[in-house]
Amino acid sequence: MPQPTQAQSSNQEVLIATQLSQTIIKNVKFKELDHIITAISAPSAQWTSNYERYEFLGDSLLKFVVSTQLYADHPNWHEGYLSIRRKGLVCNTRLAKAAVDTGLDTYILTTPLLTRKWVAPTISEMLVDSSTPRELSRKILADVVEALIGAAFIDNGLAAAQSCIHVFLPDICSNPINFQTISRYEGKTCYGTKNLVDAEELVGYKFRDSYIFLEAFTHPSCQRDEFTESYQRLEFLGDAVLDMIVASALFAADANLSQGKMTQIKTALVNAQFLAYLAMQLTLTQNTVDVYEPAFGVFEEKYGTRNLHLWQFMRHESREITKAQQACLKRYHSLRADIHLSLSQGKTYPWVLLTRLSADKFFSDLIEAVFGAIFIDSQGDLAECMKFAERLGLLDYLRRIALNNDEVDVTHPKNLVGHLAKSQKVNYATGYRNDDDETGFFCKVSVGDAVIAVVGGCAPRDEAIVTAAEKTVDVLKM
Repeated sequence: MPQPTQAQSSNQEVLIATQLSQTIIKNVKFKELDHIITAISAPSAQWTSNYERYEFLGDSLLKFVVSTQLYADHPNWHEGYLSIRRKGLVCNTRLAKAAVDTGLDTYILTTPLLTRKWVAPTISEMLVDSSTPRELSRKILADVVEALIGAAFIDNGLAAAQSCIHVFLPDICSNPINFQTISRYEGKTCYGTKNLVDAEELVGYKFRDSYIFLEAFTHPSCQRDEFTESYQRLEFLGDAVLDMIVASALFAADANLSQGKMTQIKTALVNAQFLAYLAMQLTLTQNTVDVYEPAFGVFEEKYGTRNLHLWQFMRHESREITKAQQACLKRYHSLRADIHLSLSQGKTYPWVLLTRLSADKFFSDLIEAVFGAIFIDSQGDLAECMKFAERLGLLDYLRRIALNNDEVDVTHPKNLVGHLAKSQKVNYATGYRNDDDETGFFCKVSVGDAVIAVVGGCAPRDEAIVTAAEKTVDVLKM
């Protein structure tokens, strides 16, 4: 939504924002007060703008900055420890406590201001307990912290956002990460890079540190290389990098995109099945020359081509993974045309088709690990990461959805069912059947006391649920 000019802001909001900028967030050094006004205005304040879009952006910024510092500060922590620590730092409980501890809660606008009755609070007044304290939900407090982070980024870039995060989470450094200190492979010889040239061409990025690229393609099952870590730490980081890329691109794409719509689109773009599909789509075609012997002593050259896929470069030592790759490749070939048509021309996001793909997690992990590797190797250059997102086709589809806001529906079928059912209870009953009539998972959807849809014979359980939900939507719309 378009932001108001400072001339449009009432004196009340300007006074509040000025006092806030000179006290709690003075080190952030905001240039424009209107960004602060938007960030502290709840929807209930009925101001010309509110914090929702800023909060959406700030949420991804916070995750990104925290993930980057945790990755740098704890080189020996595996992905599990990193995820637990990140969750503790960015959760609403922690952010709400920070808002109260810093006194930010006194500046949040939740009700329409009355011109003749409002007076800006002084510092001494804020230190005195009120006899009738205002109650703010934990979510509002956390949302405003994230909105201020987003506002700082819009106002003066990533460095300002980091300074704002440091105000509320002192454990997070306000200075940029020193990428020179991150490498764990200094002085080691990198083995297993024979195929990296092809992989780099496929990714579209030339790595300075071959080891970090090799790590991005190393599955935890790979034990033959004692020096290279698995991709799990890079996947942790890449998840946050991808989140940041998608959130910032959505925010910039259309000022009229609501927070709710941006959240729906981001969910669709970063879900594991969509990333797996992109991993299988990314292909490098090479010319080949084979020598064969049509007759004894006669040799001829045969020219052709071969396709190299990103997932084929993953290093592992598991027969089960090889079987899973081949099974998923078979499903991909049967679904590829329909998924492509839906993504390029369809009016709805292909939730059912992607669920039917049922790709194993390592496909999407690989994509996120490559994002993490590019980010580290480029010393934090998000522009290089965005080039990879373009190469995948992810940003192209993002623009199609964002610029055709009313034409492409990305709402998950289960969410649509909940919306159409209104106050009625929705129940999804699932199970597995193996008899003469049917083999596979089934799902029965009930709304209130009525059974609306039943599907069966699905390979993955999720396919049964999503397919049944989609059928339920069709019935409820009739």
